[in-house]
Amino acid sequence: MLKPVKYLGQHFLNDKNIARKIAEAINPQLDDVIVEIGAGEGFLTEQFVGKVRKIFAVEVDKRAVDFLRVRFEDKVEVLHNDFLKLNLKMFESYGKIRLVGNIPYNITSSIIFKAIENRRLIKDLIIMVQLEVALRIVSQPGVKDYSILSVMCQAYSKPEILFRVSRNVFYPRPNVTSAVIRLDFERGERAERISDDVFFRRVVKLVFNKRRKILKNTLKEIFDEAILSQLEFDLTRRPEQLTVDEFIDLSNSLYNLAGKIKVNDL
Repeated sequence: MLKPVKYLGQHFLNDKNIARKIAEAINPQLDDVIVEIGAGEGFLTEQFVGKVRKIFAVEVDKRAVDFLRVRFEDKVEVLHNDFLKLNLKMFESYGKIRLVGNIPYNITSSIIFKAIENRRLIKDLIIMVQLEVALRIVSQPGVKDYSILSVMCQAYSKPEILFRVSRNVFYPRPNVTSAVIRLDFERGERAERISDDVFFRRVVKLVFNKRRKILKNTLKEIFDEAILSQLEFDLTRRPEQLTVDEFIDLSNSLYNLAGKIKVNDL
């Protein structure tokens, strides 16, 4: 068994029943191309061998890379790389890929945002995250958990919590309860309504970074009063009160009025 490296945030899954449960939730098909983030010792990887068209295991730890290459030989293509630095266009010829993994929790948001940016190449993302992050992702307006992550995930995908996972199935044992989530990008119909992805992301981030302020007081720091007065939108509300669809409407309206000039200032 490999010794987990603390600075890499490694917590290896060591319960085959949980690995099987994750694989069952993923429901791999013969034509699927699986890209696993942080394969570790291959506990989850082995669940896909012989069941899908192709498996790529992306692993930054050279020890794990060597271990995986010996264990799976030509059944799995092991990529020694940092997933966050990987150009996902390398998988373009395979059609839409399925991203899976038990990931380091300190880079959860970065992985999710990378998947969102590359969503046209991805069928879905199924990963292990901290339970509190999972609850934030599916959170609805009006509660503390509702955040930038909630809006972005729900705008670009259909997110769901598949099941919770005890801390006892990892080595070393983490201090938090986990959950397996799925972001289904093929069911992210709201994304088609967004006028400009970069502008939308910046507006959502801008207002949530000052979530205690009403929208008007935050937006007037960037946009002229003349622009804001043209919005058919109640700007006396705070960001956590807006639905995802209202965020899209607000962003589109601002973009149509001033986005092409102001986007670099957000």
